[in-house]
This record gives sequence, C-alpha cells and structure tokens, in this order.
Amino acid sequence: DLASNLPKTLPYDLVAVSVHSGSLHSGHYTTIAKNRRNNLWYNFDDDIVTLANKEDVRTRNAYILCYVRQDTNEM
Repeated sequence: DLASNLPKTLPYDLVAVSVHSGSLHSGHYTTIAKNRRNNLWYNFDDDIVTLANKEDVRTRNAYILCYVRQDTNEM
C-alpha cells in the first residue's frame, strides 16, 4: 500500500494565490507568487510585476491557493 509509506501529516508550503477582484459576472485576476530562490512574494498583474508584502497574500479575494509539498526526505 503506497499510503502506508507516507508520514501521517505531510507539510505543504503556500507558493501562490490567485486573486479575483470584481463581481461574479466580470472582474480581473492577479496572482501573488513566492520566488523560491529569494523567498520574496511578487504580484503579477498582466504585464506588471511588483514586489508584494507577506500580508498581501492573506486576502478575502483569494480564488485559488497553490501549495507545494515539502520534501519528505528531510523529515
């Protein structure tokens, strides 16, 4: 059984958040994503990329959260 080889809890890191602003019928999407090389967050808004704050990641307008599982070999 493959699941028996996995730890009981698997740690994940949040790496990106898709953000929707507008209404149910129309709106605009942006993405806040973490650069894993420098651990900084960036805001992607069409062709504009700006540095984001960690606080920007926690938003009520989050639409999709993207996680990456941490390496289980480190446990």
